[in-house]
Amino acid sequence: MVTSQRSLLLQERIPDTCPTKIHTQAPHPNESFARFQASAISRPDCGVAGSAPAPAVATAAAGTTISFKWTEWPDSHVGPVVTYLAKAPSDITKWNPGTSAVWFKVAEQGLVNGKWAATDILKANNWVYSFKLPASLAPGQYIVRHELIALHAAYSYPGVQIYPSCLQITVTGSGTSTGPSNKVSFPGAYTASTPGIVYDAYKGLTTYPIPGPAVWTG
Repeated sequence: MVTSQRSLLLQERIPDTCPTKIHTQAPHPNESFARFQASAISRPDCGVAGSAPAPAVATAAAGTTISFKWTEWPDSHVGPVVTYLAKAPSDITKWNPGTSAVWFKVAEQGLVNGKWAATDILKANNWVYSFKLPASLAPGQYIVRHELIALHAAYSYPGVQIYPSCLQITVTGSGTSTGPSNKVSFPGAYTASTPGIVYDAYKGLTTYPIPGPAVWTG
């Protein structure tokens, strides 16, 4: 069972007991990130009760690295790691993207030389997953949607399990881009016919089509 997620943001530890929430609606006052449940692809929430804005915002410069540390992720939950951004049009502590098409993918990792990103590779990296903010990203406030997709029951639909988490950041720098024009929504980015949503991880296949749009690198 997945119980919690902690963040190493720009190598600065956010303690588990941090009273200030940067995650969207953490259900426990001493957790900066929410507890998770398998999210259906028809729901927009980031985790349990993850649709409400949070009062705090972290800061990161465009072109720098954000790292997430996952804990208690089961070895059986093989699958990819996918990360999206959405730019807030106004105060992010009061903004909810809802079902609008505002999300764009900035990082992904799936099946690499027979190793799964969400289990083998994550474990080899001490459960830390890092991605780089595009250097051309315009300053402003963004939601980061970071998700693990578990495929252990994805051999038929709707067996796939999606574990998303969101946090709020202010991006600094001199970039001018707000992402690609073809943004996606949640729900909407994944459907029953999206490649990678139905997948038999037990067949020993050597390739995996990661769901969602192409990665935008700026």
